Amino acid sequence: MKRQLPRLHAVTNDEVLALPDFHERTAAIAKSAPGTAVHIRSGSLGGRRLTELAEFTKQTLEAGCTFVNDRVDVARIVGADGVHLPSAGLSVTSARSIIGPECWVGRSVHNAVEVQRADDEGADYVVLGPIWPTVSHPGTEPLGLDALSFGYDLPVIAIGGITPERRNYTGTGTGVYSVGSLRCGVDLCHLVRPGRYFGRSRFVAIFPTVSDNLTIKTNGEERQIEGGSSLLDLLQQLDLDPRFVVVELNRNIVRRPALAETPLKNGDEVELVHFVGGG
Repeated sequence: MKRQLPRLHAVTNDEVLALPDFHERTAAIAKSAPGTAVHIRSGSLGGRRLTELAEFTKQTLEAGCTFVNDRVDVARIVGADGVHLPSAGLSVTSARSIIGPECWVGRSVHNAVEVQRADDEGADYVVLGPIWPTVSHPGTEPLGLDALSFGYDLPVIAIGGITPERRNYTGTGTGVYSVGSLRCGVDLCHLVRPGRYFGRSRFVAIFPTVSDNLTIKTNGEERQIEGGSSLLDLLQQLDLDPRFVVVELNRNIVRRPALAETPLKNGDEVELVHFVGGG
């Protein structure tokens, strides 16, 4: 059975894959935005190097998903969660016969006709764009938000000029596919740096990576919480000031600086001791 399709997709390119701190960046995503899909995409690397990078990414993203773009053979070797096909790439049927029925198979598309064609092919999702102007394709006319409002029958992920500031994302799409957050040495501020009021990143706060609820125990009582939430998110949901709470996760005390970086998982047991002032 397939895992739920993530809402936030971070995409590499050759420049990103060549960065000396690529491994650290991937680890930072795993901490800050659990559930994010990282796409290993390259136009020049050979199969051996791509396989090494994809294997590392899959090991690091325990709560996320690893996709390989175009190289279905590499996706199968590493047991990737999905493969993403370019608009003129391998057919969905051929890709699925190689990678297996449990993996996501998606395709890049540029208009409503191509969305329907991919749906007819049996794609699990499509990436549609560019929605806004983008430096990746400076001469390409953006589609605009209207392109997301057709009521498609399969998940549509938006690409092109995606930033957290564009809060007027009102289409029927499932999520966002962001190249700019990872490319050309950007410090991953949109994906990694916690927001002022959120333990998760600014992107994740707007486009949650996981919409499934988790079941955890808080002081012995079962509670539902949104997938991808951190311990800091839990305290904010309970209206508790982290300065006056001792937090124990699965019998281990979590220090205050680590609350925002500690994701909750299904079945976690959280004990909270809240101190109040007195005379």
